[in-house]
Amino acid sequence: MDVKQILCEYLTEHGYDGLYLPALCACEVADLAPCGEDFGHCRPGYKYKLSDTCEHDSYCSTCAGGWGIRANKD
Repeated sequence: MDVKQILCEYLTEHGYDGLYLPALCACEVADLAPCGEDFGHCRPGYKYKLSDTCEHDSYCSTCAGGWGIRANKD
């Protein structure tokens, strides 16, 4: 078991949808750190639907996908 697997299990067990780095990037548990970058500063968070008029919403890294990850479920 490697660190990514341990992290995925932790996120899933605690109800998180993935990781985000404020205003820079976001990734889902199913595809954790696809960028290959160090995820040591990322934060756990919850997936949300971006507005139709997203102009780089806070925590938006996937405008084309229509979702982002942020700290709160709301």
